[in-house]
Amino acid sequence: MPRSLEPNGEAVGFSANGRDYYTISDAPRVGGGRIYLGNAGSESGKKNRGYVSAYDPYTGRMLWRFYTVPSDDPAQNTTPAMQMAAKSWTGDAWKPWSHITYSQ
Repeated sequence: MPRSLEPNGEAVGFSANGRDYYTISDAPRVGGGRIYLGNAGSESGKKNRGYVSAYDPYTGRMLWRFYTVPSDDPAQNTTPAMQMAAKSWTGDAWKPWSHITYSQ
């Protein structure tokens, strides 16, 4: 949820609401006249997909978004890259802890 503050740090210039159950574990990046935010949230159990969004720094309007992982709904995998990636994200393969072994 990006928020724009005036130089004095008091007034909010804009606020753009994010989605529920997502996390942002890194600071926003600013460059090229945009604010970039990367979100995660698959750990919430809500079938959230990670994505990167760009926002206009003056209005807070989202300019674009791309997903970093495929959806379990094939209709949402609209790019060739997501369609290919979806083939490898089946079953429990996405659960990293299920494929780690420890020796004592």
